[in-house]
Amino acid sequence: YVQDPGDYYYSEAYFRMLTLITVLQQDCRIRYNPELIAEPSIENLSTPFTSDSRDVFLHGLATGKRMGTCASMPILYLVVGRLLNYPLKLAASKGHLYLRWEDEREAINLEASGRGLAVYPDEKYRNWPFPITQTELSKNFFLKSMSPEEELTVFLENRATILAAQGNWKEFFDVYGRVLELAPNHPLALNNQRYAIQQARKAGTAAVIHTPDGPAITWASKPEDLPKAMPAEPVWGDLIEIIHARQSVPSDNLIPVPVMPNPYQRPNLTIPLPTSNHLNSYNHYSQPIQRGMFQ
Repeated sequence: YVQDPGDYYYSEAYFRMLTLITVLQQDCRIRYNPELIAEPSIENLSTPFTSDSRDVFLHGLATGKRMGTCASMPILYLVVGRLLNYPLKLAASKGHLYLRWEDEREAINLEASGRGLAVYPDEKYRNWPFPITQTELSKNFFLKSMSPEEELTVFLENRATILAAQGNWKEFFDVYGRVLELAPNHPLALNNQRYAIQQARKAGTAAVIHTPDGPAITWASKPEDLPKAMPAEPVWGDLIEIIHARQSVPSDNLIPVPVMPNPYQRPNLTIPLPTSNHLNSYNHYSQPIQRGMFQ
């Protein structure tokens, strides 16, 4: 690097991370699972992209075929880099993880889930792999260096991906409850809890019932185990109040749907179905082409 810094875009951080990633990919055979490479698709947002925990946790990169995804590869590079005292942070866009190098000389984004290493500006991740809305951005979770608590939510979300593939919606719901404890302003956690309840109700393993204390969620391992109680309506309004009361999340995280005092009165409400927050694979390899993006 000292002899030819221009070959590395005059960035020592880029040189160091390129060397680290080259060793792990070429010498240790770390790579993205080719069976999961696909272009981002809105249609796939509500479908778990894998049911194999090896695709989202480090044991898949440390054993067997040593394959992973953008849910696990940045974590491996983060761990090795921190062992080398590199100032690395984890960051997220919508449906994707990447790294940030931050020190007194430079702060750059590092894209290393594909072959080699690329550097993209924040504007790239604002719209890739999925557009981030202004409301989601205002929650101060995406496109920034994560705190240790926020990093933990990433591992919980990876676990939730596998639980969703297994149809374990009760535990999926509970995992996102823990996410909200760690990151109350998480932009998608409440939406994913609603999604879990919706899917569990379709499967007959959850119901919203009316009790003397108000509406409540009840879960069962199979439909015949659900308690025989009169359902509460309107469903989404009740759930919003339940989640808000039990988790004390900020009110601006809630969809403003009125809750009717009579649980059997059906108002004419058009409520959009929730979307999920599963990580998605991708196939986009690129290298930085200008030095100015490091400024």
